[in-house]
Amino acid sequence: MSTTIDYADYLIRLIKGLFLSVLLVIAVFPVFWILSLSLRPNQETLGRNPTLLPKKWTLENYLNLFGIDVNTDRMQQLDFGALLNFIVNGAIVAVMVTLIACVLSLLAGYSFSRYNFPGKKILLLTILNTQMFPYMAIILPIYVLYSNMNFINTYQGLIIAELGLVLPFSIWMMKGFCDTIDRELEDAAYIEISSRVSIIWYIVIPLIIPGFIAVSMFCFLASWNHLLYVMLLGTDESIMTVPYGLITRYGGHTSSYTYGLLSAGIVITTAPLVIIFLWFQKYFISGLTSGAVKG
Repeated sequence: MSTTIDYADYLIRLIKGLFLSVLLVIAVFPVFWILSLSLRPNQETLGRNPTLLPKKWTLENYLNLFGIDVNTDRMQQLDFGALLNFIVNGAIVAVMVTLIACVLSLLAGYSFSRYNFPGKKILLLTILNTQMFPYMAIILPIYVLYSNMNFINTYQGLIIAELGLVLPFSIWMMKGFCDTIDRELEDAAYIEISSRVSIIWYIVIPLIIPGFIAVSMFCFLASWNHLLYVMLLGTDESIMTVPYGLITRYGGHTSSYTYGLLSAGIVITTAPLVIIFLWFQKYFISGLTSGAVKG
């Protein structure tokens, strides 16, 4: 009987291991494929029988991105200034969205956590329900509204639009973090501090730093990677962010398909984000888990 149980337990573990291995391959393969495409000549990326590894290893895609001409095909070259422009635009929008969203979500989340007022639950559910609307159902009203406000091809337009994208979930996350703080700690602080803003600054924020970092990373990554609103509101090359800029330059909108350059651009613009995420990984994970304790 014991042997049968051991075999059954071993079989269950084996099935779980195989299942997790398949999921891991599915998750990692796109990253591997992007790296593989970036390290092969562009003509090889257009072949009918692609191989997992490059037949000819080369760094010419990365060199071309930085303006170093190693290929006579001028359609494949882009000066580094254009790529830098996309990165700067993306950084401006993502940083501003992150800063504004963190401040607003902290104030709103703290208010929902500490105060009782009529319609509180309905308002919370309404905020969450805004995430359920499909983007395709709202792009026409958004475009008409922003066009009437002269916000097309402006930083303000992209920042406000992407704030609406990240704020609802950020408010819910911040509320969860604030719920984990004992109210008695704040009551005791009122002996020395009389201002509610000072309580938030000196007591609440230091206690939810992991959660604050988690919300910041969520907002920054969501803004940096967002494509639809940029395609809708930032069609001018001077305002394009990284995703739309790379697609416009290398995604085959003309007769020249430059998937090698597109892949190299993705690697260059994604690598810093991966490093930052790995650096703050423990804060990000602890922030997400701590915010799920209450609320």
